[in-house]
Amino acid sequence: MNRTVAALMRWLVVVCYCMLIVTVPAGYIVPPGAMKIFGVDKLIHLVAYGFLCFLICRALVATLGRKLSPALLFLAFMLTVLYGTFDEVHQAYLPNRTSSVFDLFADGIGALIVVWVWPKVTAKWRFLMQ
Repeated sequence: MNRTVAALMRWLVVVCYCMLIVTVPAGYIVPPGAMKIFGVDKLIHLVAYGFLCFLICRALVATLGRKLSPALLFLAFMLTVLYGTFDEVHQAYLPNRTSSVFDLFADGIGALIVVWVWPKVTAKWRFLMQ
């Protein structure tokens, strides 16, 4: 598969995952009642947006054909937080959904963790760069 097709496929995965995040409330992912446990919703945000940042990092690697520099890792972080901001603003206008700066903070922490471990993980497992 040539690099252009690989990059397009990875960005398509990013877009599909973004659509999943914006359309499926976290309450549908966990068992009923689990959302009432303190911190579960923040943990879901952390994992969901950490995975989004991971997908964005892979898409950037496929697009650029090289390892991610600190500037590009920062770009991946910012794109993730920007999408988290969009999602929180979007939720403010939906019935039965709430918008929270703490959710956005959890989104950013998830992205930050991925950006921090990305160089370490890809040094050990090179298949993530392919």
